[in-house]
Amino acid sequence: MMKKLLITLLTVTISLSFASCGNTSKKAKSTPKLTKKDFVGIWDGSAVIDSNGSYPKDYEKGKKVYSDNIGLILNYLEFEDENRASFYIMDKQYHGTWELKGNSIALTIEEAKQISEDESDLLQPGSVLEFEFDSDNKRILHKLDSGAMFVYEKK
Repeated sequence: MMKKLLITLLTVTISLSFASCGNTSKKAKSTPKLTKKDFVGIWDGSAVIDSNGSYPKDYEKGKKVYSDNIGLILNYLEFEDENRASFYIMDKQYHGTWELKGNSIALTIEEAKQISEDESDLLQPGSVLEFEFDSDNKRILHKLDSGAMFVYEKK
């Protein structure tokens, strides 16, 4: 009798152990793969974060600084389906091609123009501008050598 009870308990224990071993490997929440369609269009400058600030924490402050001080200055990106791109910032105009690389966008300059006389800081054809995409907030970031950053939002 005791032997039967022991075998029954052992069988129940093993059965319960296997039953509780379901598929516990849940897939991590994955971000959708970005495509060219996500970027095609016009992206307006919306904020500037200084080199002491951090993004996205200081975004609202940077948005106010931008609208109060920089908002009237031409500053936008335009990405086209055919991998053509334009970047306008202050009195500079850059035209070229763009390529999506993961969460980054590389804009290779083919033509550069400056409206003012001084062209000393104009980027030359062949230069590459790097932009990052903030997929959480749907914004494009352009980090400057100074450590500051411009933030762009799709129109």
